[in-house]
Amino acid sequence: MILNYIANYIIQNNAINQDFFSKHVNLRKGATDIGYGLRPTHPLEKAAKNPGSDASEPMSFEDYKAFVAEYTLEKTAEMTGVPKDQLEQLAQLYADPNKKVISYWTMGFNQHTRGVWANNLVYNLHLLTGKISQPGCGPFSPDRAAFRVWYCA
Repeated sequence: MILNYIANYIIQNNAINQDFFSKHVNLRKGATDIGYGLRPTHPLEKAAKNPGSDASEPMSFEDYKAFVAEYTLEKTAEMTGVPKDQLEQLAQLYADPNKKVISYWTMGFNQHTRGVWANNLVYNLHLLTGKISQPGCGPFSPDRAAFRVWYCA
């Protein structure tokens, strides 16, 4: 919710790095209601319309803009309990072209039921602003290498 609000803020305030975005971003919409990765007999998994789907289709910028438009400051503050001024300060940091932003996250974020989606949302913020693959800017999850080591041991 908060990440989509920040994306909406960036778009509404014309803070998109248009040059970077037009050269490097190809928007795609993934399947929704994909289940929870639970056992096939679990009621939530049975109720999912697209369980296990990794399908995607092209998405226009206008469609993406419409998708995040519902994530307003008011709605986000109400649903998350985070004060409006704090949400706006965070969004302003990402939107300010003169600020460098590195987003760090670890296991709790990755292992959430919708961890992959949350990761994608963080990447979206960096892609919208062009704050990626340059000194002092980018999304970073240091646990990914650790996961590979643990699973190989």
